[in-house]
Amino acid sequence: MIKMFCAHTEEIDDVNLAVDELMSQLPMDQLLLRSVGIVTCYNEFIFTGVITALAQRLPFELIGCTTMAGGSAGACGDMLLCLAVLTADDVAFACAISDPIAEGNPAPLQGAYRRAAETLGEAPKLLLSFLPMLPYAGGEVMMRALDEVSGGVPSFGMIACDKDLGMTASYTLLGGENHRDAAALLLIAGDIDPQFFVAAISDEMIQKQRATITDARGNQLRRVNGTLVTDYLTAMGLDISGPANTIGVMPLVLDYNDGTPPALRSIYAFTPEGYAQCGGDMPQGATLSIGLLSPTDILQTTARAVRDALATGKRGGLLCMPCLSRLLGLGVDAFEEMQRVSELAISVPYLLAYSAGELCPLYGERGAVNRFHNFSFVACVF
Repeated sequence: MIKMFCAHTEEIDDVNLAVDELMSQLPMDQLLLRSVGIVTCYNEFIFTGVITALAQRLPFELIGCTTMAGGSAGACGDMLLCLAVLTADDVAFACAISDPIAEGNPAPLQGAYRRAAETLGEAPKLLLSFLPMLPYAGGEVMMRALDEVSGGVPSFGMIACDKDLGMTASYTLLGGENHRDAAALLLIAGDIDPQFFVAAISDEMIQKQRATITDARGNQLRRVNGTLVTDYLTAMGLDISGPANTIGVMPLVLDYNDGTPPALRSIYAFTPEGYAQCGGDMPQGATLSIGLLSPTDILQTTARAVRDALATGKRGGLLCMPCLSRLLGLGVDAFEEMQRVSELAISVPYLLAYSAGELCPLYGERGAVNRFHNFSFVACVF
């Protein structure tokens, strides 16, 4: 059974002070037989040397990634380092970093998974993934590659991001080293029974009009109801042109028609042909509708997900990885979602980090099915 201990620091420049502050918050004498550290941070903690020094100081592996903002133990901010230590006697941890991921080649991801799995000695029950932000390898493509090699092991995690919306300085982390184009994986086996929760937008924030995807190629949405997607969106009253367009914060609600709850997708860009480049796969035949992101609904859905997680009675630890679009959607009250989690999760240690794309299983007719999400608040409790 896993226990989780958390620490945080805002000290970026003084490396020794930062590491001492983190270590002082950890009850090292209470750690069990096996432990691993999960870190999420503002990217400057890498450049000043804090991450490397922390990895050298800890007597176990450190894994994670950069984030736009995060929180833990009541603290939250966009220039914060948060550390969660998982520890147990009857659980095994194994970490691996992939080789650089090239376009159209899942082999590095699958190789990293196999290396980690070989050291466990038993079948993993949970895969925690910290994936790179790459223009040529979408999150769903990477998730699918891991799903294939793992045989469907429940996969929870995030795509690294940073305060620069251009995502040019986001990194995955393992053992004090940082990587722009590699995935950091943590496999967990043993006495662990995680449960997963996804909150996106409330039903009343979804337009009732539904359409069918009639032409798509991977994450490229081409035609809806036989109509070019840009024409369809324009006919729905959406402004898709000019620098002031709001389509990037307009969720597309995707129903796979397989008994799992709908998943949300963002539109990243439009091609010259009028096709939409989306944040995840847009399977032909799936049902599509349009949602609306609002600050009130963001906070309501977050609260519902956290309360549902706590209602399980599990208190080992809570990992929350909401989409950065939710942070942006809160406007001037950007930290309010993090503060709401802090208010609700007083009975469980937690770590929250904003993501450029979320990995979290959905429960359907076939049990837990791994899914990639946008616009969502995802949580794993154990």
